[in-house]
Amino acid sequence: FPYTTLFRSHNGIIELPTDTPLGVPAAQVLNIDPVIEVSITPNRAECLGVRGIARDLAAAGLGTLKPLHITKTPTKFANPLPIKVSCPTECATYTGRYIRGVNNHAQTPKWMKNRLNAIGIHSISPLVDITNYINYDLARPLHVFDADKLSGGLNIRMAAAGEKFVALNEKEYILPDYALGICDDEGVQCLGGIMGGLSKGCSADTVNVLLECAWFKPECIAKTGRHLQIDSDSRYRYERWVDPMSNISGSDYATAMILDICGGEASELTVVGEENYQPQVAYLRSERLKSFIGMPVSAEKSMDILQKLGFKTSLENGRIKAITPSWRGDIECEQDLIEEVVRMIGLDEIPAVSLPHDKLPKPILTPAQHNALIVKHELALRGMYETVTWSFADSDIAQYFRKGQEAIILQNPIVKELNEMRPSILPNLLTAVKNNTARGYANLALFEVGPEFTGRNPQEQHTAASGVRA
Repeated sequence: FPYTTLFRSHNGIIELPTDTPLGVPAAQVLNIDPVIEVSITPNRAECLGVRGIARDLAAAGLGTLKPLHITKTPTKFANPLPIKVSCPTECATYTGRYIRGVNNHAQTPKWMKNRLNAIGIHSISPLVDITNYINYDLARPLHVFDADKLSGGLNIRMAAAGEKFVALNEKEYILPDYALGICDDEGVQCLGGIMGGLSKGCSADTVNVLLECAWFKPECIAKTGRHLQIDSDSRYRYERWVDPMSNISGSDYATAMILDICGGEASELTVVGEENYQPQVAYLRSERLKSFIGMPVSAEKSMDILQKLGFKTSLENGRIKAITPSWRGDIECEQDLIEEVVRMIGLDEIPAVSLPHDKLPKPILTPAQHNALIVKHELALRGMYETVTWSFADSDIAQYFRKGQEAIILQNPIVKELNEMRPSILPNLLTAVKNNTARGYANLALFEVGPEFTGRNPQEQHTAASGVRA
């Protein structure tokens, strides 16, 4: 129950008024907003933000997606902190903005506190609350440094093997050489895309901050997080997919919120690297879509669905050409587009069609299999129960059933009592009778159809039917 923070005085039971009518939703009686629980599959990283879910709902016809208005903040001065990226493969884009004169003692707006509390996040301070809010709003992780605590500028580099880092959870970690560090002159101060550092983090007395908004390689974040066993909301998003075109807009969005709530003045935005994401292109054939889902869908409807989901579409040689939006890193081929169209139409709308019986392969039995089946049916009709026993037997018993043949002794039996390939099915059936009788089941009629062995070669094995009544 996500609202446990509202009812901490209760010991597991919330008492309702005595006149509460039966059948009334609990959210209505407790005067709280209802909760929608959403399970996100690993390929739908954009739905780790509320806006991604809203986009899907709007595309399915439930409401209209509200436009996202991001205000460009006027800059007052140049960024005084130099920023360098030494590992562009792992950090393709890094943006940093210096904001001076903030008031971290200010109160987080009530509307923001309520929304954070609704998803189980406690309000900490305006700066932390803003980064948490945008993380869950746009699936865009951010980080804020106390700029006065930084020594020199920032260098985004790979950590040295054995380098130490103290995280916000107050634990010290020994970093591998594939960990991505946000470093100042004193060492690693933030584990890129995973968790901030303790010594350079913001406090209630923070006045000047550096706002980070960057794109980190998912494989690097996942590998480091698993090695160090650090779980965080930031890592959860970065290792799946973060919109590579949201670095500048995410920084502008956060800057406007910080200035509005905490005050201060913003510097020019420092951008190292560039937002040059190349979108994927996939093609969808209407006839292929029909063969997959069993119902026709017009090209116009498919294009309309894809456009509502953010794709740019056009017709090209009878196929639908779809250019993926930057927030969809999971679209690679035609099957992915088919999935998008189908889930928007709804699986319930796909008609159920029986398989054509005349096209199913006919069962084919060999004469030996056919004869064995007839024998089994005949014995079962006579009140006998079919058994299946080992193809091995105890040589002490099997010696009486060898019919003059040499014993086929196993070099490595599974147990010492099953050390010979059975010359007859009867020893095993008689053993089954003995075991059942010892357990009080005296009236028995057992049969088995299976192999008997007279030699070690394939032609010295034949199928027999044996039965025992007791």
